[in-house]
Amino acid sequence: ERYEEILRAYSMMSPDQALSVGKELLRHVSECIVAVSRQCALAFSAAPSHESASDWHRKAQLRDLCRSMDPSHFVACTAQLYEHLCDFLYRHRFLCAWHVERERRAAEGDAGDAGFREVLREVLTELSASKRNVWDRIQQQVSLVLMTLDFQYPALNEDSFLHILHLTQLLIE
Repeated sequence: ERYEEILRAYSMMSPDQALSVGKELLRHVSECIVAVSRQCALAFSAAPSHESASDWHRKAQLRDLCRSMDPSHFVACTAQLYEHLCDFLYRHRFLCAWHVERERRAAEGDAGDAGFREVLREVLTELSASKRNVWDRIQQQVSLVLMTLDFQYPALNEDSFLHILHLTQLLIE
């Protein structure tokens, strides 16, 4: 498995460098949550008429993208965004489970070297401690989107609003 190969490579580094593996992984996850949120909103937004589309795509922030979105795209954008954000939660859970299983196998004799086992433990510790941070980052993105979208009637009809409300409830549960 490629992930295991990467962890093995880190285990060959000096201990102080290997300690940062979990932190780097989580930094990457956090950056990806922000980038995916932006890309999702970008797919449903339109550049203002006074700006070139390429400049807009390059520099627009999530807030700008949400403000420029046609209300008819709110539900589709929210659904797609939530799907991607849930995927981050599932992947985080999968990584934690993978580390638990790999440690179990190491304890049963498929141990490998001590440096690799130490990296496994360190990354699992970071992953376990970071579950709340991943959820908080996701909540920040959802809050930003929901606070920025124009929910004013008649721009957004009641059915669309209720659909977004339902999707948000599903994400939270």
